[in-house]
Amino acid sequence: EPWLISLLIFHVILVVVAIASRKHSNFQMILFLLA
Repeated sequence: EPWLISLLIFHVILVVVAIASRKHSNFQMILFLLA
């Protein structure tokens, strides 16, 4: 299912961004507000 693949990719990107931004609390706060 294309939508399932897209959803999985979206979650992977979200996790990667969250890990990459652990040192930037402001960016992480914005990320949680958008999620």
